[in-house]
Amino acid sequence: MTKRPAIRKFYESKSKKARKVDDVVPDQPRMQDDGENHTPPEEPQEVGDKEEHREAAPAREEGDSDFQTPPRAQKTVDLEKKLKLKKAAAGKGKSPVVENQSEAAVFPKLRYRNSPGVLTEAFDKMSEHQRASIDAMGYGRLQYMNIHELPITLSYWVLENFDPKSCVIKLQRGRELRLEDDDAAIVLGLPKGTKTITRQWKKEVHPLVKDFKSMFTLGTSITAPKVMEKMLTLDAEDVWFKRMFLILMKTVLVECLGNGYVTTQTIPNFENIEDASRLNWGRYMKQCLVESVTRWQKKKTRPYCGPIVLLL
Repeated sequence: MTKRPAIRKFYESKSKKARKVDDVVPDQPRMQDDGENHTPPEEPQEVGDKEEHREAAPAREEGDSDFQTPPRAQKTVDLEKKLKLKKAAAGKGKSPVVENQSEAAVFPKLRYRNSPGVLTEAFDKMSEHQRASIDAMGYGRLQYMNIHELPITLSYWVLENFDPKSCVIKLQRGRELRLEDDDAAIVLGLPKGTKTITRQWKKEVHPLVKDFKSMFTLGTSITAPKVMEKMLTLDAEDVWFKRMFLILMKTVLVECLGNGYVTTQTIPNFENIEDASRLNWGRYMKQCLVESVTRWQKKKTRPYCGPIVLLL
């Protein structure tokens, strides 16, 4: 009986210590003081619990999650594409490819006014009698030219590398191709005569020019296709059929105005049609080539109006 107050005092001190622990860690369960370490029992979990919890989790609404990846901007895609192009070009030892570089800047093309296809079309539409009349004049070989369109990239390169002062085409490795007076006869089959073709710049209009213009509607522009249409309506023995052919040939193969219209300064050379086979086309084409290339090389974007088939 004498030991009971001591036992009571012991348990009271133990209960005070337990209250102090509860005040410091309120969420921790009080451990039984039985001299052994106890760990809280784990709740049993089944294998498929995690997957079930994932399936049961509610779907997040758009914009709620801080970890949601925003859509990639188009600007970033374009930038990455350009960087890839630069890396690929740098790996090959070439300059970077510029996407917006136009094809015309790499392969320039010639703009020209009159196509040789008009002359080819004229021969296709002629009768046998009309072709025979042209052959008798000394221009029959032109019917075998059969050119419908010009190679505009090659034509640009040839004119760009033609030196009007020396009349040579500058080729690679320092080589040169010289243009001679005989080339018109060799390449195109035009007569190689001795009569010089001249231009008349008189204030008074030549009677032959007046007759030529009177055959067309007043006020209309006279172009190569219109000359072809008018020529095909004439008889093969008509002197104006032969003159129309010479005018058409000169407009398509030799020279025309900047707007593509027919030039009339050389029409007086066709007054005597018997002299058609004695005209010196080689010298005149060479003169026109020098003049037209000199003008064109100053501004290469303008349409070319001189002879080009002769150089191809």
